[in-house]
Amino acid sequence: MLFTSGLIFGYYLWDVRREFSAAAPKLKYFIWFVCGLVLAIVVAGFFLIGSPAKKRISRFDQQRINNLQSIQFAIVNYWTNKRVLPENFSVLEDPISGYKTPTDPQTNETYEYNVKGNESFELCAVFGLPSDFEIGPKPPRPVGGDYNQNWDHIAGRVCFERKIDQQLYPPPK
Repeated sequence: MLFTSGLIFGYYLWDVRREFSAAAPKLKYFIWFVCGLVLAIVVAGFFLIGSPAKKRISRFDQQRINNLQSIQFAIVNYWTNKRVLPENFSVLEDPISGYKTPTDPQTNETYEYNVKGNESFELCAVFGLPSDFEIGPKPPRPVGGDYNQNWDHIAGRVCFERKIDQQLYPPPK
């Protein structure tokens, strides 16, 4: 960006100082070269980092994963204290602690939650892109209650099945 700005500034500075001479045809080629170079840099940027629309969808998907992790933590915390899974998300909400179940960042709809057994449940969300879309290093996963949990997904509706390990989450004393 600095290089391009320097070229533009240099051209305008040169244009102010120049005298019209036989250098005009050379200048025309130089301008075309600089325009082509700028266009090539912009196109290469889209290939390297993806389009802004895909990056936006990718950020929404990452926020969905963060929301599901938050919900999972609240469910496990509820189960640890009561030894039963919550029937729905409204049971998890607590005005004292300030916890409010997050919703989808793009549609503002609630995530899907299904109880599968005494210690198992699933959380579902609709993703815009597969998780392997992300180029470069992926954001770190939080340490704590998510031991070896996989949040990889395809585009579309995906459900993550979870089973609470009673040895990892003993009842409070």
